[in-house]
Amino acid sequence: MSLYATPINEITWQDIIDFCQTGTPESSYLDYKLEFPKNLEKTMSAMANTYGGIVIIGIDETTDGKPKAWDGIAFQKGLSERVYNLDIGNISPPVIPEVAVCANDDQSRTFVVIRMHASAAAPHSVATENRTYRRVGNVTDWEKDAPLDVIEWLINRRAEATKFATRLFMEASERADKFITANLKQANKGGMLPTKFLSSQGPMNFIAGPWLTLSVLPLYPSEIFKDPPQLLEVLSQMRVYDYRGTGEKFPLPSSNATARTVRGGVVCSGAPDPNFIVHTEINSFGLYYYRQRFIRGKEAEIRLEELYARLDQYIESALKFFRLIGYEGPLKLRMCIEGLESVVLAGFDKEELAQPSFDDFVCLESTTGTNVLRERKLELIGSQLRHVCWAFATDIQQSKVAWYYEEFVKRNARY
Repeated sequence: MSLYATPINEITWQDIIDFCQTGTPESSYLDYKLEFPKNLEKTMSAMANTYGGIVIIGIDETTDGKPKAWDGIAFQKGLSERVYNLDIGNISPPVIPEVAVCANDDQSRTFVVIRMHASAAAPHSVATENRTYRRVGNVTDWEKDAPLDVIEWLINRRAEATKFATRLFMEASERADKFITANLKQANKGGMLPTKFLSSQGPMNFIAGPWLTLSVLPLYPSEIFKDPPQLLEVLSQMRVYDYRGTGEKFPLPSSNATARTVRGGVVCSGAPDPNFIVHTEINSFGLYYYRQRFIRGKEAEIRLEELYARLDQYIESALKFFRLIGYEGPLKLRMCIEGLESVVLAGFDKEELAQPSFDDFVCLESTTGTNVLRERKLELIGSQLRHVCWAFATDIQQSKVAWYYEEFVKRNARY
């Protein structure tokens, strides 16, 4: 078990004891604290500015930085909130830490684990001091002022990482266009597609929408996690049960289509039905990209129950994906539905909900994290569904989303 890659909510009291018993000394990416320190924000910002790392509160150390006692601190409510408040109130910009409160069996003592990720949003400054720190290899003084040339390098690194993330997304989109168009031309031999669904405009330049595109990747991608041959196995292991009744596993397609390597990643694309087209790509830098056409029978429509299922299955498979490649941390999540003109919106009970949309697309981009995907999935799905409903001059309440989860998803999802 690695404290650096295990989902933060799975770390236990016993895991920390086992870790301490290894005698791992402090370093630029590991810090022990006996109690809550007065300058915790200094350590957090310095780690985010450098290589990331872990702070464990409740451990006493020797003069050479090795753990010598691990009794934890007194358990009390609000310990994680205390860390978040220190971050928001004292670090600029905030660093988005992951926090675990690991209590013992009788809830009397606990460790507090704070996991920081190397941040391309650096430099992070301690606002109360107006100073920027970095971690250095000095056991007597881990945090040092960052000189001006280091601060400039940190700023440039953030800008370059943002550009790189955009490039990864655009390359995946262009590749999806090529693969889907090729599949459709093959499927349409003999005029299988209704003329009303063909299009000479739009990103596909071949077939009308609506199209759902989902993507997620590390907020500031820079690390290669797996090479393309390794990603073939990751794709097979990250799939989840599709409770929408296709008989397949998500991400689609999982049958009658062969995954193949491309530059920097793996794609799987297919059109099991000319009206049902899907494409998946995963990338060495942690990008997970999915595109699907929404269309059923003679009408182009979006069913909230299908959109819910796709969002739900996408998040669940994304969590498996990031676990398989060994990433925990902040993410950029994007949902986009294009080609809404003349599209019907149907509710959970299949009735038509709304007027036709005046918008041709709905796009929603948010900064989140692997811990948020695990702990607040239902809330996140509800927010995305509401943005879609607003485009059709209607709304859906979170209570309705929760009802659907309890009445259908909970019984059928198998995960």
